Amino acid sequence: MFTLGILLLIRHGVRASLNHVRDNSIDCSHENDSMLAKYRTYLLNSTLSGPNGNNNGHAAWNRPGSFHGFPMLPADTKVCLLGQLTYKGISQLLHVGELMKFAYAHSLDLYKKPQNSKANTSNNENILNQILSSDDIIVYSTRYRRTFQSAMALLYNFLPNERWHNLQVQESHSLAYCFSDCACPNAEFLKRQLSKAKSKDFMANPTVASLVNWIGTGLLQSQDVSILNPLELRDVLLMYLCHNQELPCQRNLHQPTTPQQHEVDSNDIIDLDDNLQPIDGPTTKDDDDDMEEAILNSPTENCIEQSHVETLLNYANLYEIRESNNRLKIIERLLRAYGLIRSIVNYMLKMISGDKLKMVLYSSHDQTIQNVLSSLGLLEESSFIPYATRMSFEVYRSNTDSQNYFRLIYNGRDVTRKMTLCLDGKSLRVNRGRGKAAYLCPMENIIRFIHDDYFTIMNASNFKDACFYEKNTYF
Repeated sequence: MFTLGILLLIRHGVRASLNHVRDNSIDCSHENDSMLAKYRTYLLNSTLSGPNGNNNGHAAWNRPGSFHGFPMLPADTKVCLLGQLTYKGISQLLHVGELMKFAYAHSLDLYKKPQNSKANTSNNENILNQILSSDDIIVYSTRYRRTFQSAMALLYNFLPNERWHNLQVQESHSLAYCFSDCACPNAEFLKRQLSKAKSKDFMANPTVASLVNWIGTGLLQSQDVSILNPLELRDVLLMYLCHNQELPCQRNLHQPTTPQQHEVDSNDIIDLDDNLQPIDGPTTKDDDDDMEEAILNSPTENCIEQSHVETLLNYANLYEIRESNNRLKIIERLLRAYGLIRSIVNYMLKMISGDKLKMVLYSSHDQTIQNVLSSLGLLEESSFIPYATRMSFEVYRSNTDSQNYFRLIYNGRDVTRKMTLCLDGKSLRVNRGRGKAAYLCPMENIIRFIHDDYFTIMNASNFKDACFYEKNTYF
């Protein structure tokens, strides 16, 4: 087997919260990382921001396109800016880039130098420029600083500097990377209905509501915590946890009312509209008791304790796992992911057809990856998506029979055989030496999946029908 190319889907690195926090002394710096220090020094001393040196002390991307003038680094080394990447996030993607270089750079000949020639220097420069400006590497990013900066940090360690400087970064106008397959009224309808169900779920459980109120009051600034749900509050907590910051106390704040004992069942947790089907509740009686005990055991200074955090995170994760198995959520994610999976398959076809394309990078968000994982039948992987998550679609060709295959690596683990389209002996076992084996899925499987089987669950045969048919068709 030899590698034809890779398609890499990533989530951006660690960022600050999307909500304003009460504590403005949080330190989001990241020290003692030589790789990060080297990258920062390189950027601040490069010509990325044009002939006049760096832009007010901050390097900016000077290539033409949607991201011209975008800063390459977070604006502040310590302050957590709303929704912005932190230096730890940059560090994460630098290290991911190093892993990607080790795994793929050699097999894809990304560091191959132009052959020596007797031609003059001018011709040699033309050959080099032709190689560096070729379209064998395609990079996409949504128009957010955090996704653009994450992509560039990864590629800095993955590519030679000359290639890196000549990249053309293309903008995705959608977080779902749906390209030309974005308009989908049924997906929007499902999103609204599932959102209503989620709100009713959290409101129906007073213990969960009290826990959210307890933590939210201590963390958030000038915000009605009653409208928050545990998934949103988890986002705030991650900023503290990822940067090893102490959780605050509520010494001068009103203590939230301790909840009464509340028995939970599935119908109490999920009260869906008439056209939705209930799913199992995300908590049990024991989970509810644990939450109440965590609040009752709070110290007199009203501090947010580790028990509060663990209970909330466990609840949020458990809820997402149950939600991922909800048939209607699966359908929504299938509709959202179609454009991106179709793009991936089209690029795979280019790679196997002899096109010089070697790599495609999509720098995205957690929901983007959740949609793709769910659509491929990897439900156990589609609940919580860590920062700097990576999915690698590796494209191969057999040395013996010229057949084409692909493999899916998720955060360093081979999940090829877990995909619905590669189950039941549909994968090929190949020897990797030293007693190790890898499993490759025939390319025709994913081609058949996107063309013939993708909309089966919706009783439709194409994207338009699945998106515009009457909702009752598959509800």
